[in-house]
Amino acid sequence: MEDLKGKITISKVTSNIEPDFISITIVEAKSRCKAIEAKLSFENFTKALTGQGHIDCDLVFNDSGVIGKTREIKHEIIPRPESYKDLVDDNINKGNYQCVLALQALQIDGWEVRRSDIDNFYNWVGSDKVKVLFIRYI
Repeated sequence: MEDLKGKITISKVTSNIEPDFISITIVEAKSRCKAIEAKLSFENFTKALTGQGHIDCDLVFNDSGVIGKTREIKHEIIPRPESYKDLVDDNINKGNYQCVLALQALQIDGWEVRRSDIDNFYNWVGSDKVKVLFIRYI
């Protein structure tokens, strides 16, 4: 078993869809990904906090395979498509050919683009380019 470093957060979550609950989240340091989340009712959280053991909770595990890996990021400037919707399907018939080619050339060796950057005007560089974030785990 490997020893990993992480950060823990305890939050009160309120919702009008489901009953309010306490969320205990552990984020693994190298990958910066949520490794596990435990959800407890207020009553069960109070029991656990005051020393009672074996309290029921709902668990969510991250089984994506990135826990323990190092997260790397890079920014690249690519041609900006006319619309994000056209790019989602890699539609090269809508005048986005240069953008799709740039993405395909940069998504190698495990690098994945954060596509929401493409349509965020804060990332635009001039009128025809956009700065996008690429992430990979090694």
